[in-house]
Amino acid sequence: MTEYQFKGKDQFVFWNAFLLLRQSKDTSLIHNFMELLLVAYHAKERGLTISASELQRAADCFRFAQGLHEAADAFAFLKNSGLEVKDLEFLLEYQLLYNKLKQALSCVEAVQEVFARNLHLFEIVELAGLSFESKDEAEDFLKEILKGKDIHPDQPSAQPDRPDAEKSWIFMGFVTRDDLSEEAAARVFAEDAAAFVGPVETDGRYWIYHILRTKQADLNEDVYSICEELIIQDFLKEKKKEQFGFRLD
Repeated sequence: MTEYQFKGKDQFVFWNAFLLLRQSKDTSLIHNFMELLLVAYHAKERGLTISASELQRAADCFRFAQGLHEAADAFAFLKNSGLEVKDLEFLLEYQLLYNKLKQALSCVEAVQEVFARNLHLFEIVELAGLSFESKDEAEDFLKEILKGKDIHPDQPSAQPDRPDAEKSWIFMGFVTRDDLSEEAAARVFAEDAAAFVGPVETDGRYWIYHILRTKQADLNEDVYSICEELIIQDFLKEKKKEQFGFRLD
């Protein structure tokens, strides 16, 4: 196991805390603590540090995002959150180190490789949906479609605000997996998905989805960021196994 470069009292505290967490069986706490150690160590290995000015900018951004425009507001926020100034600085510094390590790992070639390996994650479909109160209604409607009966309009309604809205196709535009429920995404983006998918229960209603067309996402700014996150998370998973002797996924 690689020795982490904590000195004296810090080394004793960190490793004893880690052993206590392992005994507690709280996988969430173990996961977070391991990630903290790994980010700190591998950032240090690469010479990545956080300057006082970077930390100050991060603190200013945090206060602005929280609407804490006065010092009194900031101190009241910390008190209500059970935090001290040094706790906030620690959290901000960790996030800055995390982002710097992510950038260090994510060269253009690495991002392109991850993108190519995970194309299925970035598919986009143009979708229309029709909802029903009961599963039986939705199944009956789907059967009619599969019989070849043309009971859906060429242009689905984009404004389903009439009393009979549940009988009108809702044009959903281009969507990604994250825009749908877990079950709906699994079925709509399945390799063998038909033009009509369903019924899928969402929020107490049963949906039939019409896949109008599918296209592959480009490696745009948002997708690039997702690939960078995949890179660092894969890196941390491997290091957990390598340097701590077990893996938490």
